[in-house]
Amino acid sequence: MNLEDLEKNEIVKTAVENIISDENFKKKCETNFKQIFDDGKVDSDDIPVIINLILTIYNNHNKIRVKPENTKPVFMLLISKLLNEFKGDIEIDQTLIMLMLEPQIDLLLTSVSAVKTLSCCGSKPKRDDEENTLTKIRLNKLERQKQIDKFEQETGILPDSPE
Repeated sequence: MNLEDLEKNEIVKTAVENIISDENFKKKCETNFKQIFDDGKVDSDDIPVIINLILTIYNNHNKIRVKPENTKPVFMLLISKLLNEFKGDIEIDQTLIMLMLEPQIDLLLTSVSAVKTLSCCGSKPKRDDEENTLTKIRLNKLERQKQIDKFEQETGILPDSPE
């Protein structure tokens, strides 16, 4: 998905501007992006935090009406704008990040769509508290780093990259 084309789409651009204008939302974003940029880079370990941010957007801004065919473009442009706003001096390959995010957004939108259309499946699971989700993501990241450090200490060998 080409970000320049998304910028030209007035519907997508207006929806993104409406979402970004919410100061409470921007404060939550700042918290998430501080965590993302904490290690000085954006990599695959940060994708769950970004997806959590997208869920926050979806859950808190569903009052902004966007046609289903524009939902993904809105998310893509919004994440792009937020990355640029909060990255500071860190150099990032935005195209690569958006390529990593696009299939995740597709999966997220497919699962949200399935929940809406399959009413026979009982009640929706209760939403986790946003802070609890972020805490789980942080703990998983710390645990992975501890395992890598332990492996390095025991063997003296750097483990292969999980990519």
